[in-house]
Amino acid sequence: MSRDEGKAMILGVSTNTAAFFLDPSNPKTQALKVGDSWLVKDMFARKIIGLETQPTGEVLALTEPADLTDLASTAHLNVAQPVRFGNAQGAQLLDVFGDLIAPPAHAQSAGGQMLHALGGALIEGWKVTTNPSFEGGKLKIKMELTREEGGFKGVINVDGYLDGFDFDGRIDIEQSKYERISQGLKKLNGQLDVTYSVGSDAGPGARTGDFRIKLPASVQIPLSSMLEGLPLYLEISSALILKPALSGGSQFSTGTFRVTYNGSQNFSLQSGTIQSDGSVKGDIQFTKGQNVSALAPMGMVVALAAPRIELSLGFDKMFEGDELKKAADIVDKAASALAKAILTPEQYSAWEASPLSAIKLGDAVEASVKSDAAAWFQIVTTSGTTSTGMSVIVPCTRTELSIAARVGASAEAFGQSLGETEKDIFRSENVHIDPPGTKLCELGDPK
Repeated sequence: MSRDEGKAMILGVSTNTAAFFLDPSNPKTQALKVGDSWLVKDMFARKIIGLETQPTGEVLALTEPADLTDLASTAHLNVAQPVRFGNAQGAQLLDVFGDLIAPPAHAQSAGGQMLHALGGALIEGWKVTTNPSFEGGKLKIKMELTREEGGFKGVINVDGYLDGFDFDGRIDIEQSKYERISQGLKKLNGQLDVTYSVGSDAGPGARTGDFRIKLPASVQIPLSSMLEGLPLYLEISSALILKPALSGGSQFSTGTFRVTYNGSQNFSLQSGTIQSDGSVKGDIQFTKGQNVSALAPMGMVVALAAPRIELSLGFDKMFEGDELKKAADIVDKAASALAKAILTPEQYSAWEASPLSAIKLGDAVEASVKSDAAAWFQIVTTSGTTSTGMSVIVPCTRTELSIAARVGASAEAFGQSLGETEKDIFRSENVHIDPPGTKLCELGDPK
């Protein structure tokens, strides 16, 4: 349906954009069924997973993201998109969506990049603040994650940049199945500084965790103007996995590492086999750290996927001001009750934790930090630190660092049986030991 038709039937939207209050008198509302794919041009593409008429009369629609294969049985899509942050950008559509979109088109997109910030959103128990900006042709990346609970305190800061780059992508769909996905990125260049600080002062007892935080896109570049309203976006996002392992007593761990990367890459996935070539290189360096533990050993793992450059169906900011008749918190309460009734406990937890309902509920737990984009590229960095504590003769700390450039495509769309859907195209590892030469912390060193 058109954007105007969609806005006419929507009375309210939940905070995570997964649920809608719909006008029961609207014929478009009456036509919706569970299992339908719902496309509103220039706005969103969703799948209906639940419908319920409220006591107040509105129809509540619970949704999850749709996939391109839900919308078209045949498609041949080629897009070339130079990305220049903060400036007017040229975008050329080389082909069109087969059974959805009419003739080939060429378009020029002036600006169009949408920045998204988080002002203290609570994700997996962490307060997340992001403040992306454009500066000197670069995307400036700033994130802070904090958590304080039961004597545990944690702070993660990420600060860096990504230069403009050139993107091209191709998607072929036949009989509602992906036949081929390819993607190319040129002139990649960026840097990230990551600082973490975790500690506990709550006395004896282990404090551990496995926090998987998938952040919404910090930048969305809409391609819908070239696709007759199909809400396809080039998105830049990130995800983190945090695993503190504090074994007891008063303990504290802090560290800083710097990530740099540059180059170009191309990959193509067909029938579950990835072919790739490129010159992406990167480096990760541990710049400083400190670990304090009176007796017991301790550890900390920080894994960061940033940037994630994804081609996917996005969600436009649809309404402004008082345009909606129902407040988001009213929709939230109704949606939570319906979701709890129709989803498994694991699916419900994932749905509640997702800030922009980006999780496909069919594989909610495993997909908590995975990409569900049609095609994606990401830089993955990992810092794993273990400290002996002061109970040994010569205390020491071992930090294992790795950086990888990884490409992939939608596993759900291809099906797990069709083979590999992600691949490392570059990987580098190193180990930092403090104090240098300490035998206990050198055990297991591959060098």
